[in-house]
Amino acid sequence: MSTLNENEMGFVNTQYVYLRYLNSTTDFDLSIHEEETIVDFGTTNYTYAGFARSIYYRITGNRLIPTRDESQPRSSAGSKIVKDLTVYPNPTNSDLVNININADNFQSQDQRKVTVEVYNMSGVRVAISYHIYDENLQVLLPSKGLFLIRIIANSKVLGTSKILIL
Repeated sequence: MSTLNENEMGFVNTQYVYLRYLNSTTDFDLSIHEEETIVDFGTTNYTYAGFARSIYYRITGNRLIPTRDESQPRSSAGSKIVKDLTVYPNPTNSDLVNININADNFQSQDQRKVTVEVYNMSGVRVAISYHIYDENLQVLLPSKGLFLIRIIANSKVLGTSKILIL
């Protein structure tokens, strides 16, 4: 039996609170401990912290702002800058885009397992795909529109990029 890492534990605890909220038939009372748990997890840069921020907003009407890791440079759009991350063509008429990430971003062959998540502008994940990174990934997008593509490797977000499908 494996143990959960901090990212997974935060996600599970947030799910528990959300299920309690959904199952409540009367006014929901968020305990101080539950609120602290969601706030602590939601203000991190963990992969699933956005889920906690969404749940906190839904329950309280207040927004949580993730703390910024000052050791990571950011672009003006707020995305982490990854050495040699390219998403092209952008904009495109095709539903197929290419993603290039310099192999220097991976310390070993095992760390080349990459998850690509695609979100619409409402924050809903509309696609997810799993790859073994090999200098160029091709990702199929679901439809026309503006999307956020998030690249994850080894449980860490490597970068995020916007893409416009015409």
